Amino acid sequence: MCYLALGLHFNWLDAQRIGQTVSFILKHIGVCFVPAGVGIMNYFGLLKASGWQLLLFTIVSTLALMVLVGWSYQRVTQKPTPKVTKKATQLSTEQTPHD
Repeated sequence: MCYLALGLHFNWLDAQRIGQTVSFILKHIGVCFVPAGVGIMNYFGLLKASGWQLLLFTIVSTLALMVLVGWSYQRVTQKPTPKVTKKATQLSTEQTPHD
C-alpha cells in the first residue's frame, strides 16, 4: 500500500488504470493483518520475553538475504570474461613486430 501511495503521489501510476486492483486489495486487506494480530495476541508472553532476539534475527536475516540477492544478481548479469590461454598469448606475442 505504501508503494501504491508513493506511486500515486509522484504520478508514476495512473489512478484510473489501477483503481480496480486497489479496490480488490482494500477489500481483502484484512486477510493479511488478522492472522498476524491473532498470532501476536496468542504469543504475547513469548514476544515480550524474547522479542528483541526475534527483532535482531529478522533484521540480520533480511540484510543477509538482500546481500545474497544482490550478489546473485550481479553474478547472473555479469558478462563472462574471455579466458586467455597460453597458446593465445604466444600467438599474440609472435604476431607483434619487434624493433
